[in-house]
Amino acid sequence: MCTAIGIQTSRYISGMRFWISQVFASVFLICFYLSAAVVPNLAVAAERSDLKIGLDKFQLARDYLVQKHSYLSGKYDARSLVESMQEDGSWVDVNYSGQSLALWEPMLHLNRLSALAIDHIKNSRNASVNTQELDSIKRGLQLWEKKASQSRNWWYRDLGVPQQLIIILLACKDSLNDSEIESIKESYFPKFGKVPSVRLKGQNIIWYANVFYGMAVLFDDSELLHNSRSLFLSALKVDDDEGVQYDFSFHQHGKQFYSGGYGLDFLIDSVELAYAYKLVGIGINKDKVNFLLEYGLKGIYPIVRSGWIDWSARGREVGRHNPNETKVPALALALERLEVLAGESSLVADLAAFRQSLTSGSLENKSWLGSKYYWNSNYLVHQTNKLYASVRVADAFSVAAEGLNGENSSGYWAPFGSTYLLTKDQDYVDAYPFFDWSRIPGVTSLDTLPELVGYLTLPNSLSVGLADDDVGLVGFKFDHLGLRASRAWFFYKNEFLMMGSGITSSSDKKVVTTLIQRVRKKETPTSSSYDGASPIQLFSGGIFYKVQTDGFVNWSQKSVESKVGSEGSEIRQVEFAWIDHGVKPVDASFVVKGLLDEGESGSAKVLINSKSMHAASFDNGQLVVAIFHAAGVVNMGNDYLVSVDKPAAIIFKNYQGKISTTFSTPVSSSNVNLKIYKGKKVLVSRLIPLEDNGYNKTGVSLRLGFSRY
Repeated sequence: MCTAIGIQTSRYISGMRFWISQVFASVFLICFYLSAAVVPNLAVAAERSDLKIGLDKFQLARDYLVQKHSYLSGKYDARSLVESMQEDGSWVDVNYSGQSLALWEPMLHLNRLSALAIDHIKNSRNASVNTQELDSIKRGLQLWEKKASQSRNWWYRDLGVPQQLIIILLACKDSLNDSEIESIKESYFPKFGKVPSVRLKGQNIIWYANVFYGMAVLFDDSELLHNSRSLFLSALKVDDDEGVQYDFSFHQHGKQFYSGGYGLDFLIDSVELAYAYKLVGIGINKDKVNFLLEYGLKGIYPIVRSGWIDWSARGREVGRHNPNETKVPALALALERLEVLAGESSLVADLAAFRQSLTSGSLENKSWLGSKYYWNSNYLVHQTNKLYASVRVADAFSVAAEGLNGENSSGYWAPFGSTYLLTKDQDYVDAYPFFDWSRIPGVTSLDTLPELVGYLTLPNSLSVGLADDDVGLVGFKFDHLGLRASRAWFFYKNEFLMMGSGITSSSDKKVVTTLIQRVRKKETPTSSSYDGASPIQLFSGGIFYKVQTDGFVNWSQKSVESKVGSEGSEIRQVEFAWIDHGVKPVDASFVVKGLLDEGESGSAKVLINSKSMHAASFDNGQLVVAIFHAAGVVNMGNDYLVSVDKPAAIIFKNYQGKISTTFSTPVSSSNVNLKIYKGKKVLVSRLIPLEDNGYNKTGVSLRLGFSRY
């Protein structure tokens, strides 16, 4: 009898690992110091003749900008705007001295002028110039320079205001004299090469490139057009800092997960810019198009279910507009344009399936199903034909959440295990105004809601996760506000396990683990409640929950009234289920088993649920999954044992005598000793090395496969 072992690393061959990382680090440091102060001059051609863009191309670009913003003319009625404008160019319902950081009130004035500008351009192309409309635009522009306050938020000053002024000036530039135009440029437009580098990160780079593109088109500036393109291209890469990560998640504002917020904007706006540069004859190369393809399919596709963008991926933007009304249509258009840019790429079919799934509501043609763990962002997503599931946790090295500019003040507990389970594509659409953020599904928390102000970090936390085909798992251990807990989630096809152990608190607040919060419309408002000891079975949203705990299980349903958009108030039924662990519990625990079919018992079996380890089996023991919060040993069945000396996650498959093991460690972990035994015989003994800086870019450190013969 002998054992054959095959080893696959995710990115580096072990013998070259050290030297490659050293070279990468050196290059990174050189680039960092070169870019430390301001934007460098990124012009791609030294000769003026190489930079020249024909006037016909600029006209194409201007037409594109008008078309891109044509939605504004449908949002506002131009005639009403002209008639309601005051003699001095103002509107009585605009707060020109407002200083809100998130939704700066004076921007409403520029939005309306932009709508007038789009309407004016369209009408002037088809008929005589509408002098009354043009006069209103000019009076509104003069009013802006005299009356509007300056925002305290740099984003509005550097990006928001210039984006709108570009559209406005497209309509009225020819009727302004040189000094007026120069005054506006000097007062409101950023200068290329003078933007502080601290702002040039992630999606901000794309926004700046967008502004410089618009300025170049507005003023027929070939050099600025090329410079804006070079700045744009500098963002289309995997980055250790903010932006697209090695696992294709997206970070903004530090190491903070933002794929469904800034990261979604990054894809949409990058495709739009790539398309815009193609129009003027300076399109991006195949490698950069492929980067956008890969990011769209690996980074965005898995976090979207039909028209729903995972709340856990949206950061503080979760409380903004319904994304079905804005982001989803914009994403669909971006994917359509990316198909054009991709040409004959083999990935075009997947792009088309992604685009069609946004609006069809059908998963029949969905090309991405399975599990994916974003190790740089502590986020797991699991999709089948019947189920969408995601888990969001944090670790000591990331920004867990942020409450900025008056947004997301209720999102304190979100990074403690938010678990969204959808069996219907529209389960959470329009639910935000009615949602109770002290009761987030999947979260073990104190029964209170601290206000989230600034950045939340969890220095006493550890997370690890792993995914392989249709298996996904994540572990989370934390000590925060006097509450300690060890948690684990296991997903396999259409069933799952949630576990908790070592739940201990010194706080005077009750400790709860929320299982369900579901918002739905109902004809007749009702209220009811239930509480009792486990075991208990619950049914909600197409999922059967079997709960085993030493606490009490609580269920309630109540009517909640809240304002929805500008249409006034509405009433929703909100259903809750949670485990009450009591005040100051000591080593409390629970297990929740989830199934989509009441008639099936499921294959999940709990093996271990302790403070240091969680393990379970599926498929009659042929699949064993384990989360190690510390050193430990797990019996994988059939006399196989796996041991590690540090935190790790393991998937162990034993199908028809063929064994495969997938293994990962936390991104912050040091080297880990992995051993696999058959009885007392050591089959595998490996020291798993990570990057020299202690940060594992590759997520899955090792994949082993062996068979006995």
